[in-house]
Amino acid sequence: MRRRILIIGVVVLLLLSLFPAAYRTIQWSSDAYGLIILATWPDDTFTYNPYAKDGYFVAPETAVWILKNFDYPYKGCSEMSKNIGICDIPLIMWAGRTLGTGDSQADKRAHEIIEFLIKKGEPLNERYSGMTVVHEAILYRQPKYLKMLLDAGADPNITIDREGKKSHGLDAFGFVELLESMTPGGFREIKKILNNTKD
Repeated sequence: MRRRILIIGVVVLLLLSLFPAAYRTIQWSSDAYGLIILATWPDDTFTYNPYAKDGYFVAPETAVWILKNFDYPYKGCSEMSKNIGICDIPLIMWAGRTLGTGDSQADKRAHEIIEFLIKKGEPLNERYSGMTVVHEAILYRQPKYLKMLLDAGADPNITIDREGKKSHGLDAFGFVELLESMTPGGFREIKKILNNTKD
């Protein structure tokens, strides 16, 4: 009897010790926003170790698979995402913002997610905080991302709506010229991609 109680106690303690990692995983995998973060987590910092501060039970590759094969992430916004205040950000824009924040494999997964979201029909020309995904791709100097958007039909002629800012009223072409004036030579590849849309 004592042996059984001891075993039950050990099992209960083990389950309780796994709760923080399980809770974190459920929080982040409850909607598309959280899954995109998990999917683009840098490989060198991800761990399955439930006792680590950032330990999760869903690997980045698994998060990509969930995004591509299940409908539930797109049916609402989790409480965590609501609390952070990200529920109004277009999903493509949210995925685009992860580019350059991790390693090359994380960027590869981000591009895969963006490509999937484009094929899924997520909007390309909606403004958020006055800017579209095209404007952000230019701002963050992400040429591959920009080309994906333009090839998918994103409109470079939509203007930025940010009153009081130098960029207000500029389309993608004007915006890149503004940025180039502040960082000479830093946007050559971006300008080349944009200029190809005029041909």
